[in-house]
Amino acid sequence: MPILDAPRFTEFAKRYLAEDVGHLAATTRQDRERFLRKSGPLLPFFGERRLDDITPGLIREWWNEEVIAKGCAMGTGGIYVDTLAAVLGYAEEVEVLTESPVPAFRKSLRRRARTQRGRAESEPGANITPVESPAEIQRIVRAAAREGAEALALVLLCLDAGLRLGETLGLAWGCIAWGEDEDDEGRALLIRQSRPRGGALGPPKSGRARRVALLATAAGRPCSTASGSSPGRRTWCSRTCGPRTSAGASGGGSASGRRSPNGPSRTCETRSPRSSSPAASSSATSRSSSATPT
Repeated sequence: MPILDAPRFTEFAKRYLAEDVGHLAATTRQDRERFLRKSGPLLPFFGERRLDDITPGLIREWWNEEVIAKGCAMGTGGIYVDTLAAVLGYAEEVEVLTESPVPAFRKSLRRRARTQRGRAESEPGANITPVESPAEIQRIVRAAAREGAEALALVLLCLDAGLRLGETLGLAWGCIAWGEDEDDEGRALLIRQSRPRGGALGPPKSGRARRVALLATAAGRPCSTASGSSPGRRTWCSRTCGPRTSAGASGGGSASGRRSPNGPSRTCETRSPRSSSPAASSSATSRSSSATPT
């Protein structure tokens, strides 16, 4: 049974943002506010429609225009639908809408996802563009080193430790378990807080703290510029290597020494892959590669 005088979507979206987003993570609130702007993906289509006029068929029409026609990924469209579902779900909760049409629409999406094309589009790695070669990673690391110690630490933590950007920005010295010495395999980063999108400190995205092994990030990393390594062995260095100086390569220094963009030549150390990475050239160097103080 339709509810008399059901509000228009644009009106109720304002009420939803005022009353029902306080429990959400800061980044989720930001996304909801962004998606419910006049220029967002929802209001131009649904804004002037009454809530009880929105049907699964109408949502499909919007999906075709906003997601399919614009070439958006299924995941992006799903985030838009989450926002639509939150608004209409709250309308149902406060009894200005009898039933949200979003569950029925999602059911049709699940049927589509069972097709060969749908499975391909929903594959987790379908829209991931990997770094093409180790040389590209070297370029990123060297560029960060030229920016300074803080930029280098951030890039190494994201690359080597696999931290999210917000988790990296949320690190403090107390988040580092240094262990007994440089070869202690128990050394770890304690991910207990995050600064998503550079904003205020809060819990990690999962809501739970976790430990991340602190080996290559703190004490060194695989050195792709070192020569003379035997098969099955990895060469580690505690600083960003400069250009090789052996025949056919450019740069200064000797064949056994590598020049860092931020310092003089030094000799890289080769170890078996089963052993832990070597210690940094000094405690200060190790710590500057591990975290940025707050």
